[in-house]
Amino acid sequence: MTKVIELTADVKNPQPDRRSKDWYKLPVIPAGMRFTNHGNYLLSSGDRYGHVYTNYPVAKLVIANAKDVAPQSVREFARVHDVDWGGDEILRVLIKLGRVGPDDFAAVAEACSKDENF
Repeated sequence: MTKVIELTADVKNPQPDRRSKDWYKLPVIPAGMRFTNHGNYLLSSGDRYGHVYTNYPVAKLVIANAKDVAPQSVREFARVHDVDWGGDEILRVLIKLGRVGPDDFAAVAEACSKDENF
């Protein structure tokens, strides 16, 4: 079962690699970073790729310093519910199911026009 976790403290990576921009090669993985834990591997919630197996030292440290949290993003919800499609396809299905309609799009437009950082 996939779950979402969030780091509660900075984690010093025991095997950093400054040549790489992947999250699992950073010298310090910052508190607040979110991951999906798929049982035998971790993925950053912000990335599509770059998994690390849970038996790796950095993954063990991340798991030990994280708490379970509820999904917040489309990517997190999709991973938790084992949906392999992107946001556009998920939205298409929600519209077809009648879960999203014109009022929802109007609400998005209004929220974004009031606050550019929404």
